Amino acid sequence: MRKDFPEESNYHNTIKRLKDLRNSYIQTKLVFGILLLLSSVFALWIFAFILNSIFVLPTFIRLIYLGFFFLVISVLISYFFLRILIFKPPLESLAIKVEEEFPQLKNRLISSLQLYTAISKNPFGYSIDMIKAVIKQADEFSSKSDLKKVVDKNPLKKISRVTVGLVLIFTLFAFVFPSTFNFCFYVFSHPLTQIEIPRKFVLEVFPKDQVVSKFSEVEIMINAVGEEKPEKMDLFWKNEGGSWDREELKRKTQDARIKMQDESEGDYDFGYTFKEVKRSFYYYAESEGISSSEYRITVVDKPRVTGLKLLFDFPSYTGLEDVLLDGNDGNITAIYGTRVKLEARANKDLDSAFLVFEDSKKSLEVKKNKAIGDMLVEKDRTYHIELTDSSGYQNEEPIEYQIISIPDQYPEIQVIEPAQNQDLNESMELYLVTRISDDYGFSSLKLVYQIISGGVEGQNRTSDIPLDGVTGKDTDVGYLWNLDRMDLVPEDVVRYRLDVYDNDVISGPKKSSSKTYMVRLPSLAEILADLDQKREKEIFDMEKVLKEEKKLQEELEDFAKKMLSQKEVDWGKKKEMEEFLKTQEKIQEKLKDLSERIDQTGMELEENKLATLELMEKMEELKKLLDQIASPELKEAMRKLQEALEKLDPEKVKEALAQMEFSLEEMIEKIDRTISLLKRLKAEQQLENLLELAERLSEKQKQINESLGTCNKEGCMKLSEDEEDLLKELNEMDEDLKDWGDLMKELAPDLEKPIDELSSSLEQGGLKEDMKSLSSALSQCNKQKSSQLGSMCESKLDQLLINMKSFKQLFQQCQMAELTSEMRKILFDLFYLSDKQEGLLEETEVYQNTDFGLRDMAEDEQDLKSGALRVDKDLEVLSKKSFFVTPDIRRQMSLALASIESAVKRLDERNKDAAFFSQRDAIYNINQTAKKLLEALGSASSSCCGSGLELLFQKMEKLAQSQAIINEKTFGFENLSEGLSQEQQQALQRLAAEQEGVRKSMEELAREFGDRKQIMGSLEDLEKQLREVVKDMEGRNITDKTLRVQEKILSRLLDAEKSLAQRDYSKQRKAEAGEDIFGITPEALPGDLAERDRIIKENLEKILKENYPKEYEKLIIEYFKRLSEAEALKR
Repeated sequence: MRKDFPEESNYHNTIKRLKDLRNSYIQTKLVFGILLLLSSVFALWIFAFILNSIFVLPTFIRLIYLGFFFLVISVLISYFFLRILIFKPPLESLAIKVEEEFPQLKNRLISSLQLYTAISKNPFGYSIDMIKAVIKQADEFSSKSDLKKVVDKNPLKKISRVTVGLVLIFTLFAFVFPSTFNFCFYVFSHPLTQIEIPRKFVLEVFPKDQVVSKFSEVEIMINAVGEEKPEKMDLFWKNEGGSWDREELKRKTQDARIKMQDESEGDYDFGYTFKEVKRSFYYYAESEGISSSEYRITVVDKPRVTGLKLLFDFPSYTGLEDVLLDGNDGNITAIYGTRVKLEARANKDLDSAFLVFEDSKKSLEVKKNKAIGDMLVEKDRTYHIELTDSSGYQNEEPIEYQIISIPDQYPEIQVIEPAQNQDLNESMELYLVTRISDDYGFSSLKLVYQIISGGVEGQNRTSDIPLDGVTGKDTDVGYLWNLDRMDLVPEDVVRYRLDVYDNDVISGPKKSSSKTYMVRLPSLAEILADLDQKREKEIFDMEKVLKEEKKLQEELEDFAKKMLSQKEVDWGKKKEMEEFLKTQEKIQEKLKDLSERIDQTGMELEENKLATLELMEKMEELKKLLDQIASPELKEAMRKLQEALEKLDPEKVKEALAQMEFSLEEMIEKIDRTISLLKRLKAEQQLENLLELAERLSEKQKQINESLGTCNKEGCMKLSEDEEDLLKELNEMDEDLKDWGDLMKELAPDLEKPIDELSSSLEQGGLKEDMKSLSSALSQCNKQKSSQLGSMCESKLDQLLINMKSFKQLFQQCQMAELTSEMRKILFDLFYLSDKQEGLLEETEVYQNTDFGLRDMAEDEQDLKSGALRVDKDLEVLSKKSFFVTPDIRRQMSLALASIESAVKRLDERNKDAAFFSQRDAIYNINQTAKKLLEALGSASSSCCGSGLELLFQKMEKLAQSQAIINEKTFGFENLSEGLSQEQQQALQRLAAEQEGVRKSMEELAREFGDRKQIMGSLEDLEKQLREVVKDMEGRNITDKTLRVQEKILSRLLDAEKSLAQRDYSKQRKAEAGEDIFGITPEALPGDLAERDRIIKENLEKILKENYPKEYEKLIIEYFKRLSEAEALKR
């Protein structure tokens, strides 16, 4: 085995240097081969270019040449690349070349390579030391010498120069002769293509094959490349499936080419533009037999919107349902905050889509040919839809749509009732009706008010008005505002308005306010003065209507007289009567308005608790009388007169005028009666008002006296001012009392003395002087003197109140005595007329028809008519004094007069049978008049001694007060069913007993006044509610529901109490009042005959109790006996 020795590394160093030399040698050979290959390629191409330029090479020559070309390339690659890389030169050959290059080596390098193996194997016995020395010397020499000098690089330099020269020549040919060069390249790149004779030019066409969008412009540009360029060019084109069309083109001039270059439009010889291409087409150019290749312009449709859907999702507070619009209209008009979902359909599949606004851009979700997205309506703006297909084309000129944001409107509010400044009444309640409207609804309604007391404005306060059950966008809201808890004093003012808020949850609720109104708490004197003025105005207006009606009656009489001599109705008379009818209609409207005003005055009296039940009942009767003034007969007469005028029938006109005259006479009587009754009512109302004032003055004086004992100096000054105010009110009352006295003297002259005494009582009693002295003593804080004077003033005021009440009682008694006396007198006269008429009826039966004795009886019947006229006049006068003499009684008497008049006429004509029936009708109508007057007398007597309404009113008032106390005590027990103390349980038991007492009282009241259905009918379920409350109390289960039921019971009781003064109390009277009777015959009797017998007997007993003279009693008994027999005959 050979051991390592120092010269081993010398050997390896030498080998390494030889290998480096070999690599350098190979690299040099490879570079040389590459350059030689390139030079060959360029040389062959240049040669081919020269050949192709000189000759038209046939196919086989081109194939041979190409074969030779590739053969040369292959040989060069094999020899200069593959051979070198596969067969690398041995190191010994390289060492020999080195020895040749460096003779000083003296074969040491080759010897070191060859003798190295002899160190381990030495068959020839060479000296080992010599071998080592040779190896070492070879290493040392090679390390000092540049062995790469052995590689000859001169061939590389030469071939490089040749290659560069060939490249330059090739490039020069390509740039100098581009068409020839291209043609040569084309010829040899298509060796199998038959090459024609070289052309004068080659056509270059742009844009070759291209894809364009529909309706776009396509410009075809053609260049003729060659030495000779044609002047004309034919452009051929055709649509798919069509035939070729030709377009002749002319070459552009040099000036035109320069202009195109300046405008950056390109430089070309020929051009043609296809406008708005719609279909794909093929095209090519041809000139002088030289054609270009055929190209295709592919037309694609750009994306566009073909359908559009909009889904409007309105804000929830609007209550609007979603709306889908599918009309390809992208314009949006919606409430602010609406979310609009959009779905756009395109004509092709899409790659992307956007909603483009003026200031932003929003992407849409793409699903094939649909683009889906949404937007929020926030402001007015525009948008369009931008579509892009898979080819990158976008929709051109998209439609710009409008977005109009409708702002949520402010709500509107208007106070409908009372809609004016007004005074409070005793109820201290104000019913508000507010009309609110909004486009989408409301969130709240608030009452904002401010109390102004003594000129000092308080803070604003707010109260919520519940909107429970309020639906819709335009509604009226009623609210009963109770001002009782505000502790207002007279002349205090409450300024108020209402604020409504809409339900806009997007931008926030918006508020609108109503007009500001004021409600004032007037003093009693102001209320009474206002009511007195209204009543005075009613009387004045009624008297004015009476004058107009009388003037109209005179005109009608004049017209009727003229018509008696006229045979026809001309146009002038027709117009005159039409004006008359219009005037009559206006008068009726005035009467209707007066009726409403009187009704309103009555309501104000009731609201301020200034009217007694009797006074309210009279006002109700007065209103009914007003309603009956325009009777059905008058309306019928007006209608017939209008029809007669339309037909221009003089006879019909005369008949209608006669009926009209009768109806007007009746109407004037009713108006006159109404005026009289209205004056009496005014006097009674003034008396009630004065009583109320006297009570208030007395109460105020008592309050001043009570405050006197505890007041200091400042308090005395305040009481002095109060006393001065009280004196002013007393002076005003004194004036009112004198005015009332003047009116009462006109209505009741028999009471002139007590009226004068009452009117002058304030002057003569020294009350005013005492009140002045009291005010002065109070200002000096002299309590002792003030106390004495205060007691005197209080006593005198109490005495004044007593005197006024006494006079009221006296007046009512005298009035009723006068009324009943006159009614009895008229009743006796009616009995007398009935008896006389029966006697004449019996005498008539004796005669035969056409007997002359019948004419003698006509005189007796005429005397009877005179008596009947006097009775009718007495009834007229009495009807102006009392409501008990109803129009129905007057109408019945008018029928009796008509029957008597008919009997006189028939007797004079000696028509016994007709006279007999007329006399019998007269008896019947007289008896009916007497019967109704008798019933009126009974009603008047009942009214005089009290109708029971006052008692019912007192009991209802007491029940309401008891219920109010129980309600107040029940507060605090709600929701305390568990854990009640022994004391609380006992208190609750006492409350249950008190509530049970109210229930039993209610039950007794229902039994006692069960016939008052108008009153008790509204309380049918009240007892049931009371039982429920008692049950809750006994079961110790007081809940919020219990309290609500109690409040409802109290409200019902108060309503029933108020209703006592608002309607006709008797069913019987209600059935008879306002009855329209057009004619009554003996056969037209009612069916309740047994009831009539009872009534007749009761009336007889009632009449006999009165203080009639003895000689009258027999006549009365006989009359009722015959009346009963007459009823039996009718039966």
